[in-house]
Amino acid sequence: LKMKITFDYYLNIFLKIVAWTWLLAIAYLSLMPQVNIPISFNHVDKIFHLGAYAVATLFVLISYSNNNINIILLFLYSLSMEIGQLFVKNRFFEISDLIANLAGILIMAYIFNRFLRSYLTINNIKK
Repeated sequence: LKMKITFDYYLNIFLKIVAWTWLLAIAYLSLMPQVNIPISFNHVDKIFHLGAYAVATLFVLISYSNNNINIILLFLYSLSMEIGQLFVKNRFFEISDLIANLAGILIMAYIFNRFLRSYLTINNIKK
């Protein structure tokens, strides 16, 4: 059985690496004892949560199929990061962070499915 390796094959691998790298960066920042945010105003961290999970959702939806499962898995991932913070000094489980994460996931899932899917999905590599 001979496999035809194409540009789409390598692009698919690259996009999956980008998605997993982003998720690992979220884990690293979520589980650090303290993260210094250079901008300061009320609830700025919620904007970062929303943005981080919106970008993660975009990368995952471009890289993988079966969107509903991936959306649920991203939310469970964000929940696990919040639970993990219970065991990290100076970090806390916050429902408002979880809500911001979910908002980022759902907003990007809507934007992706409504507007971006046909432009950003590589149909040849979707399985």
